[in-house]
Amino acid sequence: MDGHVARRGAGDLRQTYVIMKNEVLKFVRGRRMQIYILLLAVVLSLLTAVPYLFEGHGLSGDPEKVIVSYLSFAPTLVLMAATLFASVSIVSEYEERTALLLFTRPVRKRSIFAGKFLAAMGISVLMIGIYYAATALVSLAASGGLDGNMAVSFGLSVVYAFATSGIAVLISSLMKKASTSTILTFVALLLILPVISQVLAASGVDTSWMLDRASESICTVLPGYREMMNQLIYSLTGMTVVSEPDAAMDAAVMAGWGAATALASFLLFRRREF
Repeated sequence: MDGHVARRGAGDLRQTYVIMKNEVLKFVRGRRMQIYILLLAVVLSLLTAVPYLFEGHGLSGDPEKVIVSYLSFAPTLVLMAATLFASVSIVSEYEERTALLLFTRPVRKRSIFAGKFLAAMGISVLMIGIYYAATALVSLAASGGLDGNMAVSFGLSVVYAFATSGIAVLISSLMKKASTSTILTFVALLLILPVISQVLAASGVDTSWMLDRASESICTVLPGYREMMNQLIYSLTGMTVVSEPDAAMDAAVMAGWGAATALASFLLFRRREF
């Protein structure tokens, strides 16, 4: 009995690995990867070139300011990664049957789900890692230093990628078309969740458990970002409101969103027929 369970578990892991590998290759060869790489290139090029072309003095010699100028876009890039990759992970199986065609014998749905989720999550983390690495190289070249909180910001971005991927996969589990899933994921992450947070905050409800609020720590963990935002807010209102975040708590909130939505999407996927 134990040997049978062990063999079945090993078989599930092999199936998960094959599905994940195939999904990664599909992303690498697909148009969505090209779009995301182009997006990264445009963002990096503009952030690097604009100070030289229009401001005249080039990038700042202060590493904190350089890091802040680039990492302010990190949450948006994480959101876009979930939109382009995770949002099509499950729904594509109903359109293409890719995982079912890989094996001559029946494949478990949990292997399909795990392989596809891990592939989307892995690609997202890789792309965000490339952006952070490029930011670090630019900062070293322009200012000769780095912001010590950059690693914490990257860790928070990884957890945020997990949370946004969970939401994207949940939406993907409900949809019949990849294009619909992509649009709804983008709207949910960029518009619906922030609107809910604002409505709750206006009603006096604590919103620290909301995903969009927790993700703000990706930027606010950087001292230079807090200083920049407080200067801007003070010039308009006479107040300073951006304080140092509780990074561990925000990471836990984002991880909770990711775990809850991933579990819900798996349960929906398991009940849905091909």
